[in-house]
Amino acid sequence: MTYYLARLVTTKTVAWLAALLFSLETEHIIISSLIRTEPLFMVLWLGAFILFFNYFRTSSRNVLYAALTGLLLGLATLTRPFTQLVPFIFVLFALLPFTRPQSFTFPLRKIALHMSMMVGVFILVLAPWIIRNGILFGSYRLSPIFAYITYKNLALEIESDYLFAQGKSHSEIVTAIFKYYSDSFEKTKQYPNQQINDTKDFLLVLTSFKAESVISSQASALLWSHPWFTLHRIINRQISFFIDSAFAYNINANLKNVVDIPPQIIYPYVFWAGRVWWIMLYGCILFTVIFFPSKYVVQRKGFLTLFLLIILYTSLLSLYPNTRLRYPINPFIFIIAADAFIFLCGHYKNKRLLVT
Repeated sequence: MTYYLARLVTTKTVAWLAALLFSLETEHIIISSLIRTEPLFMVLWLGAFILFFNYFRTSSRNVLYAALTGLLLGLATLTRPFTQLVPFIFVLFALLPFTRPQSFTFPLRKIALHMSMMVGVFILVLAPWIIRNGILFGSYRLSPIFAYITYKNLALEIESDYLFAQGKSHSEIVTAIFKYYSDSFEKTKQYPNQQINDTKDFLLVLTSFKAESVISSQASALLWSHPWFTLHRIINRQISFFIDSAFAYNINANLKNVVDIPPQIIYPYVFWAGRVWWIMLYGCILFTVIFFPSKYVVQRKGFLTLFLLIILYTSLLSLYPNTRLRYPINPFIFIIAADAFIFLCGHYKNKRLLVT
């Protein structure tokens, strides 16, 4: 699907190279060998982008492409809820005058109508689950997991950083963090005499809708109480999001493997080859953008704008220290890198021909 998406916005050579890069990427190899939500999500996710770009390539089935884009985005969001705002990024892209192909001559009013239909279909797909949550849990949200991730993987880690800077020992920090968990647990537990036996008790209670308001307020208080530590942690997470190698593979994780990859093979590939891989990709992209801004960026401002908006949106949601959330945007990074590489090859080949 990476090939078909790249073929819509670039050349056939770039599409083949982007698909090859994605097929050899460490996170893709690892996740493809496990039973997780990502394989299904990626089919729906990339399918939505393929349909969306097809919307701008035809004049007879635009309404159908817009509706199907909303349908696939809705199903993708039900699979992994971090994509809830992506349809509105699509709307922004469609309404910007400089992103649309010159051959696409639909009036702005008609485009706005089609995008409204896309968002409407998207909302209709999510509506049954949201209504169900409202009836059962009193919360008309898709999922409470974002509050828990913010609390556990950002706010409490910032509190740990602060306590460490104050000279607290490891045992004191663990005790303090456990106290935060215990307080949240006591405020949100379902039964008066419910006890904490292990971490599963925390997960069952603190990832519930009942705990959402409690842990959200606590997370907000912790984030604002240590602003410099918060800024440092967020910057650190953004850097890790883009340059860390794959963290999806965990030999101790309770996951069902479709293909059992020996650790002796996958670990060196993940932690060494993976890092070299990303350095080369970003190096190629940055070199092209810095030295050929007019020839490269301006000519590709359409798909580059959408891909960069999605990459930025996803990176801002990356609050936990692994690359699992980067996996959905890897095809976009590889398409940009492959396109930049082919551009550089063509540029220096033409330059050599001119010299000779």
